[in-house]
Amino acid sequence: MHLKTQLERILLRLPDPSLRGYFYRSVDHSALYSIDPPDALYSLGPGRSGQRFTPNGGPPALYVADKAATAFAEGTHAITSSLTGTIVPPAPVVVYAVDVNLNHVLELTDNDVLKALGTTRAELQGPWADQVDAGADVPTHTLAEAVYNTDRSSHAL
Repeated sequence: MHLKTQLERILLRLPDPSLRGYFYRSVDHSALYSIDPPDALYSLGPGRSGQRFTPNGGPPALYVADKAATAFAEGTHAITSSLTGTIVPPAPVVVYAVDVNLNHVLELTDNDVLKALGTTRAELQGPWADQVDAGADVPTHTLAEAVYNTDRSSHAL
């Protein structure tokens, strides 16, 4: 991955497609009902605790998946459990559809975009939590900060 200052310049030159469709979100039942009234689009959690594209203390973020099964698996930690061999009892989760209409998208599944950013799918899918725990730079956090610092800051990753 390029340095953040380089990424900011590169981001402004990349394609800027739109995206419309239904995506899915999984929210822990207790988190959904921890605020009154419940807010299905509550977005402060990732910034408070950190996530793949959101550093701890970072901006609000709303994570969604293109398939309901993916959102469910992430919400119940089924992916982590299967990788580590540890059984994590699933907490009750609510999975719902979100009607998305975005005008500016950074398409991280496009090989040309990845090449321009100096990254790979493997790097973007890397063990971000382990990197945080080790005090290492987290490439996805660097990218997210660069997006946030550019005119694309109100756009999606």
